[in-house]
Amino acid sequence: MQPGSRLAGRMQNGLAMKLSKISVNVPRKPSKADKSALERILKTLLDTQKAIGAALDEIKASEPLVPATVDKIQKQRKITDRSRAAELKDLEKSAKRGELHTNPAKLERLIKDLNADIAKINDIEGSVHNDRDLYFGQELDAIADEIERNLPKGVSGARIGLPGLIQRFTRKNSKAGWKNFSKERKALIEACRDLGAEEDRKNGISALASDREMLKLKYKTRHKIVEAGLKDKKKTPAAVRKELEDAFAEQDKPSKARWAGFLQLGAGGSYTLQQSGAFRGAKIHLTMSKDSWTSAADGGVSIKDNSVQQIFEKLLKQSGANGWKELHATLEVRLPCGKNPHVFLFAGVPPRNQAWTELESQTGWSAKLAADAQAAMRGELDKLATALKKKIKEAKDQHGAPV
Repeated sequence: MQPGSRLAGRMQNGLAMKLSKISVNVPRKPSKADKSALERILKTLLDTQKAIGAALDEIKASEPLVPATVDKIQKQRKITDRSRAAELKDLEKSAKRGELHTNPAKLERLIKDLNADIAKINDIEGSVHNDRDLYFGQELDAIADEIERNLPKGVSGARIGLPGLIQRFTRKNSKAGWKNFSKERKALIEACRDLGAEEDRKNGISALASDREMLKLKYKTRHKIVEAGLKDKKKTPAAVRKELEDAFAEQDKPSKARWAGFLQLGAGGSYTLQQSGAFRGAKIHLTMSKDSWTSAADGGVSIKDNSVQQIFEKLLKQSGANGWKELHATLEVRLPCGKNPHVFLFAGVPPRNQAWTELESQTGWSAKLAADAQAAMRGELDKLATALKKKIKEAKDQHGAPV
């Protein structure tokens, strides 16, 4: 079969199909009578030369062409275009002179050389894909290094699954003959950049769960905010930190309702706290109304920034003439004026208090007895104050966690 007959349709899967070696016999002792046979052999050699050139062109036209393959093509091209072309030109001159039969050794040598060229061409064709794999394999190492270098601090290639991504990238591009390498490379780098940014985002948010400042926030509240932030890819560490800070601010400055529940002072409205104390048979009770809270008590008192005493006063101590609104002790002695004697938590006994005046004038109580009653009532208030301060200290020690 003549190689020239295979020039049509020699491309298969982007690479040239293999050339067949020359299979002709040169007469042992040719004479002028073998002219036609020798000319056919020469034509076969010329066609083979063309086929080899076409095969090299096809290999060179395949994409992508890597340096190793280019080097092989260039070396073979020098042999084909110089040495073989010169010998064939000499044979063509001999043919014109009718002297082909005089040098059968040259024909045989050229057949051998061209067959060696065909073997080389077939080797080049067969190694094209391997050359690409080797070349792009080295490129992949460089890509992996580039990706690793550009990942955010604290994010490793292993964390984003880089080895697996590189393996899939290699399989896909090797199967496709590396035709879309540049495009796929860009896509891989961009994907890794996004994965790295996401891991960095999650690292930043996760770190907030154990951040020293954030540990002051209730565990359940802290982790609920952190977990929600991890799931929401739009949430930045800064945004989650703000949410945690807001939550801590709310925790650190409880609402009036939270203070009321924690200090067991009721949830609002007027009510009486019954006490066991009494004086000379008259019961003493403590009263706390919704007006007893200060205006700052509803979210305006920081547990972190105030001492126990400061918190106690900022929640319950009224200013000036509003002292009558304070939590107070009441002596259950109904007087003709319709009032009961009171002692207020901070204001104590207001000057010229009508109930205390009438207690002395209408019941015959001595000033000392009235003072003793006030001391007993003060004692009940002090007991409550001690209990309240203990609770406030508990809240402060735990950064407001139980409030």
